[in-house]
Amino acid sequence: MASSDCTLYSTPTGNDANDGSEARPFQTITRGAGSLGPGQTLCVKAGTYDESFYNSIPSGTGNGATWESAMPVTIRAFPGDERRVIIRPSSGPFVLYTGYYRVDMYIVIDGVVFDGSNVDYQVMKLDDRSHHIRIVNSEIRNTKNEGRVGVLTGDEADYLEFVNVDVHDTSAYGFYLGGNHNLIAGATIYNVGGYGIHAYAGACDRPDGCVSFNTIRDSRVFNVRRYLHSSGSWKDPVGIGIYSGPGNEVYNNVVVGTGSDANFWGIRVQYGASEARIHNNTLYDTDLGIYIGEPNAIVRNNIIHLSNTPVSDNGAGTIADHNLTGIDPQFVDPAVGDFHLMSGSPAIDAGTSQDAPVADFDGDPRPLGAGIDIGADEYRSDPPSGSFADVPASHWAFGDIEKLYQGGFVAGCELTPVRKYCPEGTLARAEGAVFVERGVHGGGYLPPQPPSTPFDDVPLLEWYAKWVKALWEEGFTAGCATSPLRFCPNQGHTRAEATVFFLRMLRGVDYQPPEPGELFYTDVARGTWYFKWVGAAHAAGLTASCEEPGQRQDQLFRPNDPLTRAEAACMMARAKGLSP
Repeated sequence: MASSDCTLYSTPTGNDANDGSEARPFQTITRGAGSLGPGQTLCVKAGTYDESFYNSIPSGTGNGATWESAMPVTIRAFPGDERRVIIRPSSGPFVLYTGYYRVDMYIVIDGVVFDGSNVDYQVMKLDDRSHHIRIVNSEIRNTKNEGRVGVLTGDEADYLEFVNVDVHDTSAYGFYLGGNHNLIAGATIYNVGGYGIHAYAGACDRPDGCVSFNTIRDSRVFNVRRYLHSSGSWKDPVGIGIYSGPGNEVYNNVVVGTGSDANFWGIRVQYGASEARIHNNTLYDTDLGIYIGEPNAIVRNNIIHLSNTPVSDNGAGTIADHNLTGIDPQFVDPAVGDFHLMSGSPAIDAGTSQDAPVADFDGDPRPLGAGIDIGADEYRSDPPSGSFADVPASHWAFGDIEKLYQGGFVAGCELTPVRKYCPEGTLARAEGAVFVERGVHGGGYLPPQPPSTPFDDVPLLEWYAKWVKALWEEGFTAGCATSPLRFCPNQGHTRAEATVFFLRMLRGVDYQPPEPGELFYTDVARGTWYFKWVGAAHAAGLTASCEEPGQRQDQLFRPNDPLTRAEAACMMARAKGLSP
């Protein structure tokens, strides 16, 4: 999207008395959104906004159940500011609420972070009569109180779409989905209590049924923990739970359990959810893989590995075939979340084309070989060759480096006579400025050439001057020394320092980590400046696999070791959600 697609603008330094143009933007999202009409877009610039939305976003126009002729109202992060627009109200019941008494909706929200750290109930509640709302490329995080949900939708909330959305750190469920014809696609749900995705209607009085004909696909669910219900009983964790209505479909998802002895249900179909279709999913380390408790389900082409009970069928008329259980599927590296198939996997070409999706988890077409593969991944016998001469496909960080290059985030250390990345080289502070700025603003971003720099050791003629100045202006660095102020552009980053800038890339420039109770690493002492940062980075999944494979077998973080360019690529890819 170009800035020319923006109708109005909001930025924390604006003024709600302005006209909303880019030269004279509003200060709040509420003021900007309230001025929109059908087919118009509010572009919101980076910052933290202390506001919430209670039925206050106007409706677009549409035509029944389709988006094709719709003219939605759109709230979107300004180009380059995706996920740097943080909506964090200081109090209130919800961050976003819609529903009741609403007729038209057709609302799109794109590239925004909804943070419920200070609100009493759900981060987002789309209640009855909410419909045709798209939440895309966004993040929903942090519930303040016990028993609260990331996204709660009503029993009559239909045609909602959550695409490429991260939901995490909620005390109860990630999604609590009611209504019909809703879509969850490309989502990542983690660090939640009870259920990753819970599709259920408590009391349904709709003539067409509740929680029917929903689709959950291409998503990842992990780190779901037991949840203490308000009744006082503990609820065992469930990756994806489908209840209440007919015709729901679940495919191309990866669900990772908490250990085969932890009463973890991978996919659970029960309480009226008839005619469910469960196919081409990958389930790993679950106590009970797939449970079917309702009639006429189809369970096909699923991998269920390390499960005490791979498939439990208590539904009449269930069709269960071409599922891979009890055999090692030969994943690339499940310890780091890479559930792609290796070349010798017994899942390759072993599935059936019946009910198989046309593409896999990564968007690769099915089939790529002689037949359909079982599970969420369709094996590529011809993986694309690497872009860097010194990063072969066998390198442990190959996938991360390649994704960053293809996304325009990195260019390498040498361009001629061949392109090199220098994976084992130390990431210098000047290079780190590029990582952070492109990680925040997007691949291909180039800051303007500044007229001056605040640092005594950053000459304007150096290539990194514009990157360092942008880093300074946005609050990501205070330099390395004062009197005079210096940046130390050629000094290498340490692994401890990397946790700070990658966490702030993920959470925002004003992020401060909480005090961890326990820490996995034995060489990170409580009381050191980096103790909280390393704890938060480990909890966010930024560190466990981002070092040489031979160093992952111990509990050492090595905080003062130089950060290699390969390690930096790994941590950045995880902060950007680009890794498996």
